[in-house]
Amino acid sequence: MFEEFKNKKWYRQGGLVVPFFENPAMLAIAGIIGPTNYVGIYRAEKNHGYFNKQEFKEGAYAHIKAQLKDIKHIDELYLNWKKYALKALELVDVSIKDNYSKDSITRLIMSLEDFWRTAWVIEFYDAYGEQITNENFDLSSDEIAVLFSPTFIPKMQEEYLELLKLALEDGDIENHYKEFYFIKASWADASEYSVDEIKEKLNELKKKSRDDIKAEIHKIEEHYSEINKEKLSIGEKLNDDQEKIAYFFEKLTEWRDERKVYVQKCNCHLQKFLLKLEKEHNIPLKYLKFVNYYQFQINPEKELDLELLKKRHEFCVDLSLCDHWTYLHGDEAKALAEIVEKEFSSDAKEVKGMCACRGHVTGKVCVVMNTKEFSDFKEGNVLVTACTRPEFAPLMKKAIAIVTDEGGITSHAAIVSRELAIPCVIGTQKATSIFKNGMTVEVDADNG
Repeated sequence: MFEEFKNKKWYRQGGLVVPFFENPAMLAIAGIIGPTNYVGIYRAEKNHGYFNKQEFKEGAYAHIKAQLKDIKHIDELYLNWKKYALKALELVDVSIKDNYSKDSITRLIMSLEDFWRTAWVIEFYDAYGEQITNENFDLSSDEIAVLFSPTFIPKMQEEYLELLKLALEDGDIENHYKEFYFIKASWADASEYSVDEIKEKLNELKKKSRDDIKAEIHKIEEHYSEINKEKLSIGEKLNDDQEKIAYFFEKLTEWRDERKVYVQKCNCHLQKFLLKLEKEHNIPLKYLKFVNYYQFQINPEKELDLELLKKRHEFCVDLSLCDHWTYLHGDEAKALAEIVEKEFSSDAKEVKGMCACRGHVTGKVCVVMNTKEFSDFKEGNVLVTACTRPEFAPLMKKAIAIVTDEGGITSHAAIVSRELAIPCVIGTQKATSIFKNGMTVEVDADNG
């Protein structure tokens, strides 16, 4: 059983994810790399996606080859994706006007498949970005980090910056909400950022002196100004091919941040559709997030079986099988999970990854895999997680170091850790499987 999944080397990504939000993305990647080259495993909201490393490698090197031929290759990829991104937001507006009808949500999900078919190139470099970088540059990790940094302030940091200005100027909270309503949405919970939450944050900020707030605003703005100056200085050392690759990764980082905004906005409205189903069918939201929308279109009554959804929530596997998107649970799911998870089980005492932000510290581990575990995290802990998402920002600010299973040089963890100057090792693939809460670990982010 599942012979086609054996004897493959897998690249693993993970985090807090629910199938309903992720289905269009995973269906898209299965179409790109082949149906037996992807498996998604869910234990409630804890997810790991497994991808055939060879397919990712071929994709990564193919685009670098094209970039070396034409520096505008990455711009063409981005512009092709942007058409589908804008279309998705148009269909969000249609869904709002149609009160989240089944037809309008179907059209939105179909458009998100196109969105992801043109955006998956980014993930190839979580797996192979460091290897390609090492092959083409003789620069320090700090120089690489600067070179590939975005030229603008990422959206999450922009929201905080605008919040600081609101605290200083008593600005319009409603406008802030309209601009950033999506900012805390994730792959597991796409609740909106409420006006009350904004007011609460503003009240906390206003406890600071005006001079402290001004200093913080200046620090953020100056950071990005300095990064761009350093970027120009490092760029003078590069040859033509290195300039093309550096431009590729810089744009990839910016694209990832912009893509995240579109995903957050769409997930907010997909969740509103699920909330509508919750009222209509009296099924809790946490179970509706495990609906297979492709089967829901065919047979809504069968797909909205509460006992079936509970089984999926407990443990399930999703994949493209027999020309349709399916979820497995029970013995079948366990059998397939055992095949793909085998290489990630280990009793190793040392975990290696890539350096995102340098530093060398020792601290106690706190493994955080979902929002319910956020309260366990203490100031000065080593944050160990599958990957960081926007909702992890408060924890990252309190962490003495960050270690992730997934991520590459353009990932959220890499960008935020550099902004905060926190030692960070990314892409370990198995840190969450090996480290346990309370362990004292040494994080050598100078050497990964």
